[in-house]
Amino acid sequence: NEQTNQPSSNDNQAGVHAPLQELENLEELRRATAAFVDGDIELCRDQLRDAYARYPNLPPQELMLARLYLSSGDLSTGRKLLEEVSIAAPDYPELFLMFGQLALLDGHVTDAILHFERASSVELPENWTDAQRAYFEQETVNGQTKIAEMRRDWDEAARLYQQQLKAQPQNAALRDRMAMALFLDGQTKQAFEQFDIAYRQDKTNSRPEVSMAVMCVRAGDFRKADEWFA
Repeated sequence: NEQTNQPSSNDNQAGVHAPLQELENLEELRRATAAFVDGDIELCRDQLRDAYARYPNLPPQELMLARLYLSSGDLSTGRKLLEEVSIAAPDYPELFLMFGQLALLDGHVTDAILHFERASSVELPENWTDAQRAYFEQETVNGQTKIAEMRRDWDEAARLYQQQLKAQPQNAALRDRMAMALFLDGQTKQAFEQFDIAYRQDKTNSRPEVSMAVMCVRAGDFRKADEWFA
């Protein structure tokens, strides 16, 4: 249960090097990843080039290589490769998404806002699959939600969580985080309702009364917390 933590859409680096959805199991990509792990960067580049030639809806080769470096924790090389992509393909949508996610990792919220605003307005490639489009749109909203939380704009965070829930209505963890944002925005009745739904969707969550009590403790309202615990 995340209720003892600050609401967060994603606090790790996973979003920076997310999988290629249904294309992630392509043989060329598996070989490229294996070559990267073995330290054979030239073979890795060759495999990525072959994959892009066969499936042109994949990201540019350098962007896919940047993903691998970012995944390995080498953020410096990953950033340099993204800069190369920005010269060769300045309007490629995922570029803005990845720069936005990196800005969030650095705590550069204003930079992140600009990148995610661009990501939300850029024209998506016609040859992208439905899964690619859905993933890109989901990650863009995830980034915007994280920004709202970092700026303590709980009303906006709750609105963005609601937007995500339209596509994932059975996601209890997402609903739990929306409930926390609602509570922090002062919408306690709505927060309890969402905690209750989240509990009924996933009984590993705390009971809604306990969730409300924990939030009251965090807010310093111990009298109200005692009432909820009772």
